[in-house]
Amino acid sequence: MFTLTEAHLKLLRQGAVLWSPVESGAPATQISPAKLNDGSPEEIEADIARRAGLVVGNPPSAADRQHAKKLAEEFHEAFAQTRANGKLTGRYECANPLVDFAFAA
Repeated sequence: MFTLTEAHLKLLRQGAVLWSPVESGAPATQISPAKLNDGSPEEIEADIARRAGLVVGNPPSAADRQHAKKLAEEFHEAFAQTRANGKLTGRYECANPLVDFAFAA
C-alpha cells in the first residue's frame, strides 16, 4: 500500500515539466533539473531533499540521503496516484526551470 505524504506532494509541485524527445515525443516530469545537468548523486539528492521540503544537515547525513533516495524511487508512484485520484482546482503556472540548459533551445 502506497502512502502519499506531504513530502511527495511538495516534490511533485516542484517537478520540472519538459518535452521528452523520445520517438514522437511526449510531456514528461523530471524530479530534479540536476539530473539533466549530469549532477553528482549527492547534488541530485540534495536538490530532491530541498524540493521535498526536507530539513537536512550540511553535509547531509546518511539518513538524509536515504530519505531523498526513497522519495526519488517513489516519485513515479506518487505521480500516478495523484493523477488517478487527485483533483486540480484554481490556476497553475509552470515556470520553466530548464530555460538555461543548452538543449532547451
